[in-house]
Amino acid sequence: MKLKFFLAPILGAISVQAFAQDYGANKDECLQNLSLMGTYTKQAAKTGNYADAVTPWEYVYANCPKSSQSIYIQGPNILKWQMKQATDVASKTKYFDKMMKVYDDRIKYFSNKKPSYYIRGRKAFDYVANMDQTTYKNTDPLKQNPYGWLKTSLEEGGADNELAVFQQYYVISKGIFDAKKTDNAVRQQYVNDYLLLTDLLGKRVAEGSEADSTYDQLKGAIDFDFGQSGAADCNQLNAVYSAQLDAHKADKDWLQSVLKLYDMADCDGSTVYFKASEYLYKIEPTYTAANGLAAMAYSKKDINGAIGYLNKACELASSKSDKSNIMLKIANLYYKQKNYQQVRTYAQKALSYNSNNGGAYMLIGNAYAASAQTISTDAFIQRTAYWAAVDKFEKAKAVDPNCAAKANSFISSYKKYFPDKKECFMRKISGTFHVPGWINENTTVR
Repeated sequence: MKLKFFLAPILGAISVQAFAQDYGANKDECLQNLSLMGTYTKQAAKTGNYADAVTPWEYVYANCPKSSQSIYIQGPNILKWQMKQATDVASKTKYFDKMMKVYDDRIKYFSNKKPSYYIRGRKAFDYVANMDQTTYKNTDPLKQNPYGWLKTSLEEGGADNELAVFQQYYVISKGIFDAKKTDNAVRQQYVNDYLLLTDLLGKRVAEGSEADSTYDQLKGAIDFDFGQSGAADCNQLNAVYSAQLDAHKADKDWLQSVLKLYDMADCDGSTVYFKASEYLYKIEPTYTAANGLAAMAYSKKDINGAIGYLNKACELASSKSDKSNIMLKIANLYYKQKNYQQVRTYAQKALSYNSNNGGAYMLIGNAYAASAQTISTDAFIQRTAYWAAVDKFEKAKAVDPNCAAKANSFISSYKKYFPDKKECFMRKISGTFHVPGWINENTTVR
């Protein structure tokens, strides 16, 4: 899965307001230039041309830097415009460096208006968006500068940061890891960054409002991407944590972090994972502990026990993406028991938490195909189950492109079991057909 993030620049005119600030030695000149800056930046927001705003902005920035927050809001817009006009890398770099200083000065003079972690985050966004025009393209290819600023923003602002701070920090951290996968220190840094981000995003989701649902979506995307990264595998995790486990058996935070890593690395058959789950559940029943005990029950072929723990894990989960994944796990267990009606029930519960869970549609499709012979004694009718199954595979790849390859493979396999075209004609079946039995759905005749 490839994450794409689009960071829009701050545009729009900001009206100049007097905040009883320090206007410097020439108050009249300062007020006049602030007014001109406000007028010209308002025009520039519509035309994209900041030429007239440059001189008044440079005056107030140099002579009365404490007079208005607007100096620092409009400064990056003006400097980005100047970068576009410049024809050589040296000039572009000069304007870029000045833009970075503008953000530093905004923190210095106006962090009482917006917290420093917010300003530092905006500085990082503009660095990433514009660095390729400058010498930083070669001197800081892994974006270590904004990585450090965003880390400070997360440390200072925690879960209160903008969504884009979490997005961009993860993208940079993953980029550093991808470039230096053989470096164990870098690998550990990436793992630590992942744990930090998912912890903060989890808190934002748990404590936030419905408007924070995008944070939950981002958490799910980061979880998936980290799981595909190869940053943590079972052998590495066991080598690191097996010797530390007993010493931390009363440390709730440590146990939760370890279980999170094991879960993401699909190492739910490890003795370390089982023991950590037991230790954590004794301290406090949590989502991660219940999930681990479900895996332990399954390893002992106690499927009903595993389902019980997974239902408990769903109750304890704060994230909708986690709840959806738990419901899908239960659906998979019912699939192993060939209880196909329960497969659909729990796959639909998974979709109620995350409508883009392609795996849920895939499982329903396979359940339909596996139960084809149970829906009727008529061999022709039995084959209509494959129409319904293909409907679900088509839906899976529509909502989740990551399912496309597997969905197409199933579609190709099951098409050969479709009802015979001539027999459809003889039975006067076309357009829409109602598949009977427990499937009980309308499908399109192929």
